[in-house]
Amino acid sequence: MEKRADLLKDLTNFNPYMRESFNNWLGLTWDEDKEKYVNNPLVKPIMSIQGALWCAGIMKTYTRGNNVITDVSYEEYKNIMMDHITVVFLNLGTRDDLGIKEDGDLLRVANELIHSASLALQMAGDGKSRDWLGTSVTRHENVNPNQQIGQGFGNYQMPMQQYGQKPSGALGKLKRLIMGR
Repeated sequence: MEKRADLLKDLTNFNPYMRESFNNWLGLTWDEDKEKYVNNPLVKPIMSIQGALWCAGIMKTYTRGNNVITDVSYEEYKNIMMDHITVVFLNLGTRDDLGIKEDGDLLRVANELIHSASLALQMAGDGKSRDWLGTSVTRHENVNPNQQIGQGFGNYQMPMQQYGQKPSGALGKLKRLIMGR
């Protein structure tokens, strides 16, 4: 777990994503000179500030760093996602104070909220994150210097011989005669 602490920290840091989404919903863009988000007259906001706060709040529920180490069954994951989908569409599609006017924006934001929750919780399903965080893989191979090389490459096999050992049999004698040994 200690070896993967930095990776886990990066995987569970949703703050940059949430900040970017929040500002994007409000039609704000990053100004390099001012080093902050500013109103962009060329970008129309998708929703009101109340809508952006509501969406960010619901995203925080699922994108908390501790969700990745939660262990839920696949059935529980499906139940959570069905509840989430219901809440997202019932609120985004009916509440005027959230300020979403366009159907395309409604679908875009709903998909962002649903997919972000799904991706954040997928690692939790059936203990996948626990298994990934708590296990390591070790590989051990036994090497036998007398084993045959070339197994699995057609019919060609060449026996390995120990250093200094002379080949025996008729072919070995012929080889020694030719090689002068």
